[in-house]
Amino acid sequence: MPPQSQGLLRQRADFVAILEASYAAEADDQVWMGRVVDAVERTLSVPYEFWLHVIEHDQAGTNARFVMGTGIGDALMAAATSSLSRLDAKTFNAFYRPRSVVTTHSEVLSRLEAERRCRVEAELQPFYEAQRSKDAFGVLMHPEPGVAAVLSCSLPTRHTPSHHERRAFSRLALHLATALRLRRRPEAVIAVLSPGGKLLHLEAGSPSPEALVGQIKTIERARLRRGRAEPDAIATWRALVNGQVTLVERESSGQRYYLVLENAASARAQRRLSEQEANIVSLAAHGATGKHIAYRLGLSPSSVSGYLASAAAKLGFSTATALLRLASRLVIDKEPVDTQGLTPSEREVLDMLRAGLANKAIAARRRRSERTIANQVAAILRKTGSQSRRALVTSG
Repeated sequence: MPPQSQGLLRQRADFVAILEASYAAEADDQVWMGRVVDAVERTLSVPYEFWLHVIEHDQAGTNARFVMGTGIGDALMAAATSSLSRLDAKTFNAFYRPRSVVTTHSEVLSRLEAERRCRVEAELQPFYEAQRSKDAFGVLMHPEPGVAAVLSCSLPTRHTPSHHERRAFSRLALHLATALRLRRRPEAVIAVLSPGGKLLHLEAGSPSPEALVGQIKTIERARLRRGRAEPDAIATWRALVNGQVTLVERESSGQRYYLVLENAASARAQRRLSEQEANIVSLAAHGATGKHIAYRLGLSPSSVSGYLASAAAKLGFSTATALLRLASRLVIDKEPVDTQGLTPSEREVLDMLRAGLANKAIAARRRRSERTIANQVAAILRKTGSQSRRALVTSG
């Protein structure tokens, strides 16, 4: 057997940085793509160079052309453009619509019939020689019909993606596809939500949040910090869970908000939460601890964390905490936390906890020691009767 390359990802790969780069409101496409590629390369265990390119194609997969790309030199781009123009529909589909969205050249080639495989290998040889490589790793995305995007790198040896690599990069593919769709089709933004779940804007002529979920019954007003919730926001949350929309977090002048982006029909199955994911998000949004959810559902605490991370990735959030912060404002029949007994300092710490800050970050902002912040958090938990930090985060 040919030698296998080592794992691509660092043990503690910072995928949040990739999501931040993907959803950044950068006007220049080349600058945006460069920052995404830079963020991806920082997650790697070895210094491979990634590139990102986007193509447009017809339904059959022919007449494909590059529309933008970064990370690859002019000579290789010219060679790739020439090769792309010569692809027949079957070969195009093998490479741009593979069985797995995370794959390698060697995997794709192994599924081609012998004659076609030999022909494609011959066409790829100049590329391998120029890159001094023997394989290529790729993450395939289809942000909308007729558009494909590939995040890829050359590999010095043949490589079979591990389960961890497939899972991590598959989640990343969902985010990148959404980010590309937003850049190419800003009109796909149908609404804007505040971090508290309030509907700030509904695009004229767009379907209402209720229409996105089909038949919506009368929705009970939720109890939020101010004593109510927007029914439109709850309907949007249901559409989110059903995979019909994605939320993209943005910040302007220090104010956070969420763009509600209607998903392409082809992406909705990937975005839809499983029943288990939806149940766990609902329980966590009501303030249940990981251990309580694990006990109630017969799962391990690590499995609960995994389901929350998976749900966050599907729905467009950079972390599970960010997901729960908004979800807690959209669920119904949630008892509010009594904060009347907190001191002004404790209220400030609570606000920072709800914003997703860790003790170290809170200590830096308040110019206090981490021990002082830990003591204040303990006091907040005791005074509010909350079981965990998660319960505090989801109570605001």
